Amino acid sequence: MSLKTEIRELLLDKLALQYSKYENYEVTYNHMSEALFYSTIDDLCTKNMPAHFTGFLKKNPEAFKIPDKDTIINALIDTKLEVAVTPKGNADAPVDGKYFAKPFITEMTLRSLLEKFDDNSDSDSNRQYYFQSQNDNLQHIVELGCPIPRKLPISENTRLFGFQNAANLWIGNKGTTSRLHSDNFDNIYVQVSGVKRIHLIPPCYSSELEEKMLIPCTYNESMELIEDTDTRPVLFPTLDPETLEDERKLAAFPMVVVDLYPGDVLFLPALWYHQITILGPDVNISLNYWHKPFEDEVRWADWNFCRQIGQLIK
Repeated sequence: MSLKTEIRELLLDKLALQYSKYENYEVTYNHMSEALFYSTIDDLCTKNMPAHFTGFLKKNPEAFKIPDKDTIINALIDTKLEVAVTPKGNADAPVDGKYFAKPFITEMTLRSLLEKFDDNSDSDSNRQYYFQSQNDNLQHIVELGCPIPRKLPISENTRLFGFQNAANLWIGNKGTTSRLHSDNFDNIYVQVSGVKRIHLIPPCYSSELEEKMLIPCTYNESMELIEDTDTRPVLFPTLDPETLEDERKLAAFPMVVVDLYPGDVLFLPALWYHQITILGPDVNISLNYWHKPFEDEVRWADWNFCRQIGQLIK
């Protein structure tokens, strides 16, 4: 065996050790109590594992005090929102394996947005509208009088969960997908109305997701992609778990698919890859509360190790 082959085998063994952490993991926790929820979150932080808490808000309505869909809509119905518009519902997404497409942003009231969801005219049939600003928009929403909690009592009731960094409200409809990506924050994701399908992939599989340096572009009002000449290329996964071809490629990975229904809560650890698709048929309202992990954690070292090893053995 050559030295090159020996090194490659050693690297594969090291990578397999990372992969072994996520074999046959379980993400579903049914109808859990509030007290058990917090202790479970601590355990999940230790293991760096996601969890789907089914029916959590229905069993524990006072835990987060999340208002229902109608209360949120009525509070914001005439509020102007910055809405993302794309031709195929794929904001912040790879296009043609070459471009990283950002949405056209327009301003409209929630009332107008809801009308767009119901508009089947030819002029709007190829456009998807999504309130998806990720700039801690919940701060502004709460200041307008909407009774959504600005913060959740996570940090106060857990030992290992970091402090909240940002919180966002999402309002969309069927046909919109947030393509496969990862975030730097631990996320408590709350489903208020509608159904979302989420594909989850452990961070150690980053090198298998066909990441490419993509040219940043932004859709204009006519839904044409315009290159952002003053922005650096973006390293981004190009696999799509919802296409048959890529689904076959991902079949060897321990990918989990979760459907979030109203009242469900998802704990999504930092760096886990996820793709989120709105299934409908109702207006889809979600909340996400991002929390900054403690700085002495080793997750980033593990993630970078796997990415680099994966590149070396290809």
